[in-house]
Amino acid sequence: MSNVLLPMDTCRQLLRALKTRYQAASKAEKTRILEEFILISGTIVNQQSGY
Repeated sequence: MSNVLLPMDTCRQLLRALKTRYQAASKAEKTRILEEFILISGTIVNQQSGY
């Protein structure tokens, strides 16, 4: 996995593209969408936040 982060504008575009898909997804699908986002963006998600 690359340590290169996406530019913020690109990251926001990606989030907008995933938003509708995420909102309609089951819990298992949401997990896959988040994993996909992490792989693409290089972002680390805080799993202890409760969200």
